Amino acid sequence: MRQKACTYVLVLLITLIGLELGGGIYEEIVVASVWSSSPTQSFALLQAENGLPLHHFWMPLHLISQVVILLALLLCWKEPHRRDLILTAILGYVVLRVPTFPYFIPELQSFT
Repeated sequence: MRQKACTYVLVLLITLIGLELGGGIYEEIVVASVWSSSPTQSFALLQAENGLPLHHFWMPLHLISQVVILLALLLCWKEPHRRDLILTAILGYVVLRVPTFPYFIPELQSFT
């Protein structure tokens, strides 16, 4: 039963990470190309009242992903191979998320 739950949670986690990657690629191709095409005027695309509410997508998705990755670790703890892969994924996730708080979030808030 626990192994089956572990598998289902891992499939959910892979799906969530796929959504994050897909969202990032979409944002890079579609959104970033528009706001970087004509700086200052095009920054309105990201600014408060009329801007794209990107946080409505990213904040819940990251929160859900973080909860699911911890759930996966908990459910798969007794399976050494899966546990090691999940711990590696957590390490990679932390390495990518750490610069977000001191650099990227303040930069984004400076012109939104």
